[in-house]
Amino acid sequence: MISKLTTSQKAEVWVNLDQIVQMTTISVQDGSPATEIIMANGAAINVYEQPADIANLTKAR
Repeated sequence: MISKLTTSQKAEVWVNLDQIVQMTTISVQDGSPATEIIMANGAAINVYEQPADIANLTKAR
């Protein structure tokens, strides 16, 4: 499933949720990203969505 997430640069990125191998909550400060996701290809992306919200997106299919 592909979903749109918001990156640390406040840009929107389309992510294949099936390719996420790890999600980690990172230090949250006002206006800072909340989650680091690691993709199967090794890419790390910091996003504002919470891990629980991302997990719920995968259940919606």
